[in-house]
Amino acid sequence: MEKAARITHSLKGAALNLGLNEFHEIAEEIGKTVRDGQLEKTGQIAKKLQEKLDNVTGLLVPKL
Repeated sequence: MEKAARITHSLKGAALNLGLNEFHEIAEEIGKTVRDGQLEKTGQIAKKLQEKLDNVTGLLVPKL
């Protein structure tokens, strides 16, 4: 869980630096669930983050 906490911390910082407030909030949720040992919930929130990332990627990367 320590590795997950470090990754979450990095993600929160990167999101703030880029002004991605929604990503930062989701990363904070993930961090809280990791600290609380709620791994199933962590996975659910991580899926939500992945969906948001996919949406942004879809906007930035042209369809081939």
